[in-house]
Amino acid sequence: MTASVTRDAATPDQAVGLPTLTLGAITLIACAFAFVGLSAEGYWTDELFTLFLVNHHGGLAEVWRRALTDTHPPLYYFLLYGWAQVFGQSETALRSLSALFCVGAVAVFVAGTRGVFSLSGRLFAAAIAATSPFWFLQSQNVRNYALCLLVSSILTVLAIRARTCVRQDKPIPPLTVAGLCLFGAAGAFTHFYVFLAVGLLYLFLIVTVPSTRLRIALLVSGAAIFVGELAYMRLLLHATQQNTHAMWFRADAGFFANETLQAVEGLVGPGALIGLIALALAVLWPGGRGVTRATSPISDGAWSVWLGISVVAGLIAAGIAISLIFAPSYSNMNVLAASPVLWPALAAAFDAAAARAKGGWRWVAVGV
Repeated sequence: MTASVTRDAATPDQAVGLPTLTLGAITLIACAFAFVGLSAEGYWTDELFTLFLVNHHGGLAEVWRRALTDTHPPLYYFLLYGWAQVFGQSETALRSLSALFCVGAVAVFVAGTRGVFSLSGRLFAAAIAATSPFWFLQSQNVRNYALCLLVSSILTVLAIRARTCVRQDKPIPPLTVAGLCLFGAAGAFTHFYVFLAVGLLYLFLIVTVPSTRLRIALLVSGAAIFVGELAYMRLLLHATQQNTHAMWFRADAGFFANETLQAVEGLVGPGALIGLIALALAVLWPGGRGVTRATSPISDGAWSVWLGISVVAGLIAAGIAISLIFAPSYSNMNVLAASPVLWPALAAAFDAAAARAKGGWRWVAVGV
């Protein structure tokens, strides 16, 4: 592993050049398009069900009652109901909340990983995220996935900050610990697959970050979340009007492989794939300048890459196992609900390529 990945990007960002400005422009334009055409198409089936959950004046109690007929936790529906009471229930109003969540997820990542990745690296990851098919679809979808992206991004940033503090022999700020607990609960009660991702993220932190206070907080919080989630799932299985064993999901090898492939396609658009291939070639190209083997402990950037890989790999394995043992539920959208944990890997790849290769590779990478 190269020094660009295994050491901190602690040095200040270099002067902003044209490649960085280009990546920033791509990100801003993509985020702006999340708010374009919100009412261009009618509601699809799942959005109509969401509308049923919030189209009333019965308050949150009625939202709760109707949510129990679904197969998802209720937090997003509570937030959407409150949003609708203020801004109305038009397509533009309801979908704009999802757009805000998706744009917020990108903004949190770019702002929250400063000091770990270069500005160019963060904007490269943001540009790929904001031009990905899944991100754009969920930015205009009245479902809970946009909130999943925001919560997953926040948890990723908080996890990196906690690790950075411990590596620098600094106490983890109480707000960081509280945020991990609070947004862990928020994610768990937004989507069941994010609940799995939260558990995997907590486990990775407990194993790799030597902080007794953090470990105790995550163990207590994780146990409370697990008990609450288990209680809600039990209530949901008795109240739901959907047959969880006869939905569109399947539990065979071909289905798992196809959904995993679709998850990759949803995470990275065709143009971004070209940029990633270019970066991979730059990182692997022999004789790159300024490359040395790292002898220092693993950096925050490299740690965050392993965090993303561990969470997503564990999520895929857990989703397949649950589908085989209990009820089919594995899908590309459920896996991508936690996709922001992979955004640090994109930033790390850019920074690694920039350290190894000549500046021209930056322009190839802009081919997102």
